[in-house]
Amino acid sequence: MLSPLAPFIKYWTNPGTAARMITRILTDESDTTGVYYDEKGRPMRGSTQVHDPVFNARVVAETRALLGTADV
Repeated sequence: MLSPLAPFIKYWTNPGTAARMITRILTDESDTTGVYYDEKGRPMRGSTQVHDPVFNARVVAETRALLGTADV
């Protein structure tokens, strides 16, 4: 019922816009990874932490340590 208003309300989308964005992401042949998208489906740059190799290494180390404590 509110779907026709979605394009005019910030952070809302409609099924057509969502389908176009998902299709574009799934059929993109570039080797781009870690792309963030805004509410309009446009690519945007992640935070500075995401692009910091030291921070990434810390996250990986902490995640591996946490997974090492899990009983499987």
